[in-house]
Amino acid sequence: GHDVSVILIDGIIESVGEIHHVLEAFSKNKDKCLLVTRGYSEEVIATIATNFNRGTLDIIPALAKGDLDGINILADLSPTCLSDVVSSLKGELISSIDVNDISVVQKANISNSCLQIINEPSRIAVKAQIKRIQEMRENCDITDKVELYNKRIMNLSSNNIEINLGHDVGDDV
Repeated sequence: GHDVSVILIDGIIESVGEIHHVLEAFSKNKDKCLLVTRGYSEEVIATIATNFNRGTLDIIPALAKGDLDGINILADLSPTCLSDVVSSLKGELISSIDVNDISVVQKANISNSCLQIINEPSRIAVKAQIKRIQEMRENCDITDKVELYNKRIMNLSSNNIEINLGHDVGDDV
């Protein structure tokens, strides 16, 4: 879909209470939202799914893989979406997300567990991220790591970032 809000969370949403204000705001304004985290409790998924099926909420919960390929997904999504990652490592709480500060991308499509983001305003930030990854790759002599860097560069260059998605996700955000 077009003009999709994106929330990036390096953590697990364990209770609806943590994101209640976000769900309420998006229910009210009827905007589309892609929520990318490391995990969700069953309660959170059930609440989002129930409201999505009712047509009262257009939030797609996506799961950033925790394996080697996915460990840097949020770091690479951040410049693509021009969005900071909410992280407890920075002392941030999911419950303190300001709905007025949520980034919006021009387009986000999901197909076969692959997320494609098109966001022209992030072109310079994405190029800078690619340059950082290229520098890390140049200073690395571990073949497996070099391959991971190459994959990240390829994903960013093609505007496709692969993430695992939940079971009840449509093809278009």
